[in-house]
Amino acid sequence: MIEKDQFYKDRLKLAQQAFDSGCMLFSADTKKWYTPREFVNSGEQLIPSGAGLDTYRNVTRFYPKYAIEKMLQEKEEADRVFREFMLKLVDAFDIKSKPRKK
Repeated sequence: MIEKDQFYKDRLKLAQQAFDSGCMLFSADTKKWYTPREFVNSGEQLIPSGAGLDTYRNVTRFYPKYAIEKMLQEKEEADRVFREFMLKLVDAFDIKSKPRKK
């Protein structure tokens, strides 16, 4: 059983709202995506936005389609960074591929 902290009730309420609207939750602090159920016991600390009730600066609700698009963009960016790194590595150390054995 997860110990309930001072943010538990707010997470529970936000998770219920996300569930009711068919949304995922994203934490800007930890850069993690949560299903509503996962979010309840995530331990995330909520920072009120001051703009209104039940809005937080560090956690946002998103429809799954947006979450998928965002994750794909992040993956493409990570792939690009990796390719650039590998090119630098090959160039810096003059690495050549070995011929394949038949």
